[in-house]
Amino acid sequence: MILTGESAIKIGRVRPIRLILALFAIVLSKHHREKLLAKYGGTYREALPNFLFAGHFCNVAEFDYYQTSHDPRVVPTTHRLFGGWVIIQERGAPVTAFELERENPFDAITLNTAFAEIDRVKQFCRLKNGKIALCDYGCQATLGALRKISFARNE
Repeated sequence: MILTGESAIKIGRVRPIRLILALFAIVLSKHHREKLLAKYGGTYREALPNFLFAGHFCNVAEFDYYQTSHDPRVVPTTHRLFGGWVIIQERGAPVTAFELERENPFDAITLNTAFAEIDRVKQFCRLKNGKIALCDYGCQATLGALRKISFARNE
């Protein structure tokens, strides 16, 4: 991520080293096999490319989700460049665990979703309007959690 002025530029990463490590892990551990297939696809043919290019797929999903929903619980993703390899979001300020606990835009039902990663402080920031918003929301589990709980469009 590159922070400039009032924008955050997110570049989708390719993870070849992590893919090689994941291949070793799934050979050695049934738990790792099940986790990889559950998170990235039901078959190896589907899961391995999804894992390798997860950054790109998440960028595209973040842009599409925000453009169609304008969900106030997430950081606005305003531009998609190079087919989604690069996206631009509104820049936010870091929040503390105490601030997130006090002002979390999600309820406990949403936070219990597997793989959603929306219980981590680093996934949130404070926007210019003063509200705390989720800044990393492109993985399918997180999008599923966002869709599970509706929001008021007239905030």
